[in-house]
Amino acid sequence: FKEIRLSAGLTQAEFASRLGLARETVCRIERCAYPVSRGVFSLAKSLLNPDPATVLQLKSDNLSHDGSDALIAAKCDEISLLAKLDKMIASFRYSRGLYGRNKVATKRVLEFLSELEREILPRLHPYK
Repeated sequence: FKEIRLSAGLTQAEFASRLGLARETVCRIERCAYPVSRGVFSLAKSLLNPDPATVLQLKSDNLSHDGSDALIAAKCDEISLLAKLDKMIASFRYSRGLYGRNKVATKRVLEFLSELEREILPRLHPYK
């Protein structure tokens, strides 16, 4: 994770901003004090090597809508939101082990988050 940031030539704050994370979260991930989710890791890797298929898709969508940048912005916002949701799911699962468990409520929340995650992951990785 740190190698990706350094290769991009970004500070922790800049890297965090582009990933939709707090700088402290990036710091903790780099120290291996906090797990990094697949979605956040994929988003970080895409900062170095943007997926050509995604770029082409965004360009073709843009051309088919009279050159409007609104669609590209909407897609970027959606990906950012999905990455943030993926991070929240991972954070909840991580914190659950640290702070204890309320079995009934936790089970329902985890069922909801698992269902949400199943919907999010295909949108974060549409070309896999």
